[in-house]
Amino acid sequence: HQKKERVPFVLPVRASECRRMFAYLMKQRKLSKRVIQFWLKHDLMYESLDHHNIVFLGRDHEGEVKFASQRGTLDISGKEPFKADVPGNDKSYGVTLINPDSKELNVFEAAIDCMSDMDFREDYETSILALGMISDKPLVTLLEHEKQIKKINICLDNDLWGRQAAKKIGRKYVLAGYEVSVRLPPLGKDYNEFLKYERENRALYAQLSRVRNKKIESGISDALVDTPKRN
Repeated sequence: HQKKERVPFVLPVRASECRRMFAYLMKQRKLSKRVIQFWLKHDLMYESLDHHNIVFLGRDHEGEVKFASQRGTLDISGKEPFKADVPGNDKSYGVTLINPDSKELNVFEAAIDCMSDMDFREDYETSILALGMISDKPLVTLLEHEKQIKKINICLDNDLWGRQAAKKIGRKYVLAGYEVSVRLPPLGKDYNEFLKYERENRALYAQLSRVRNKKIESGISDALVDTPKRN
């Protein structure tokens, strides 16, 4: 029985700009420019040259890229969006940003959900990990090196698989001596769905308020015009 040869890990070529990525994340995913720029500054993602996919990067504790996954920026109605790990990557790593002063770690399934929660909470201080799956393998690797982490917030999807995984992972790390909280999105299946709902409804509410205020102003103006003059 011949051992399967490991595929070489080669990252897609970077595009010189990331307009497609910005447009997709801001228009489709409702993320702010601030969180996108923060992720770019910390080199957690880039836009690929060939298909303009978003490439999310996972590094080891020395900063070497070990894991990468791609997400298409062109979603066609009725078709599954393009999602794929870069061949040859090591799934013992996830997309991570560690703040050495943070004793907490927020753990997500997907990178875009991680960005969504950071954006909604405006929390750029807590350490983060996007697993890229619902196995805790990248969490095991991370905790071997990041001994300052004492509390783990499990922020998986609010579906059957996410809830089951959160319960299982939560129990494991409580027994390992960590403080654990399970934090599921308040609405929708995942954190990006929640963010989109919140932002779209906030925009709608603001629009309705503007229309209402215009009507009130118009009504006041009409009332002033129609007010009979006193003799």
